[in-house]
Amino acid sequence: MAEPFAEQDWIADLASKERERCAMIDHFQAAAHVFIDVLVTALAGDAEKYQREFPGSRVLISPDKETGSITVTCSAYHPATKATIQMHSENQHVSCSYQDTGRSRDWEETLQVSSLGIHSIGVSPEYTATQLSKKVLKPILFPAL
Repeated sequence: MAEPFAEQDWIADLASKERERCAMIDHFQAAAHVFIDVLVTALAGDAEKYQREFPGSRVLISPDKETGSITVTCSAYHPATKATIQMHSENQHVSCSYQDTGRSRDWEETLQVSSLGIHSIGVSPEYTATQLSKKVLKPILFPAL
């Protein structure tokens, strides 16, 4: 006795969905390499403005494209404040975790991939990077505020 058609195709159905999921991850990872450069540029611009206001302070930005992360450290405080930004290809998110900022401010945000690259819904990658820079830097540059 033959199995019903729907039962015979469950592997093919799931395999198709898995191929789509893997393609989405690959597309996000490729776009993440470019977006990290855009975000580092925005972070560096804001860090330069901060260092003009507080000349003795150093803000170190360390991108790691292999892991899809960026670490930002501000030496104005002791211990130094730190943010770690992480791209998550599997669910198209970016997250940020903090160290020594006085309270938990960790966050996660959904991004999208389009022909423009990685960005928040309805805005450009450059605008997304500008907004994320402020969101990332405020807790480490001004932890008491």
